[in-house]
Amino acid sequence: MAICLASPTVGQAALLLGNLNFSSGSSNVLISTDAINFGPTAGTFDITPSTGSFSTLNGETGLIKNIDNPPYATGAIFPTTDFLTFTLAPNITVTLLELVGGTDGSAQCFVAPAPGQSCTPSTPNMAPYNLNNTAGGGSTASFVVFGNEVDISTNTSIPIVGTFTAQFSTPYQTLLATVNGGGTVSTSYSATFTTVAPEPGTAATLALGAFGLAGLISFQRRRSEKQKAGV
Repeated sequence: MAICLASPTVGQAALLLGNLNFSSGSSNVLISTDAINFGPTAGTFDITPSTGSFSTLNGETGLIKNIDNPPYATGAIFPTTDFLTFTLAPNITVTLLELVGGTDGSAQCFVAPAPGQSCTPSTPNMAPYNLNNTAGGGSTASFVVFGNEVDISTNTSIPIVGTFTAQFSTPYQTLLATVNGGGTVSTSYSATFTTVAPEPGTAATLALGAFGLAGLISFQRRRSEKQKAGV
């Protein structure tokens, strides 16, 4: 997958850097064959302890827009402005660019349920998900997005990568049967968004930003896999 990024503008002090953590609070996500719905058109999220300058938002709320498929087939760039907005920082928004494809493979998607199994369905509607069966008959689902954090007051931006994780009380085979049969699944979720901040001022900045973003996507996936395994 080719990743094209604009180099961050020099003097981006108003941008928030570090890790942004948030959870669904009382607003669950609804998973179906054609959408990841956080609300009728958007949902409220609660900001949990975050790091860096994102910590100034701790305890506040924000809004997140739904992710529809189409246009969000995995690997396709389709900008959605104001994907994330923040009550306490109205000048800061996140533009969603891409829903990244899952990496677990489909070999274990439809075998008899057992702890430790992993699966990324080959069907387009479920292709973003990394699914994992956990001990006790439950499962987790995670997916990765990337985009740009934007400060609309200074017209500056920086790449950002997000990982969403949801937990279920049933094996992922049950989840797949429901969704692929035309049903929906409602659950709470959590998310972590991390900024990628290459140093400006050199010709290598753009390349370093692309490599850094690709590496961060890989790191987010590995961290999600460890969380699913209970490490």
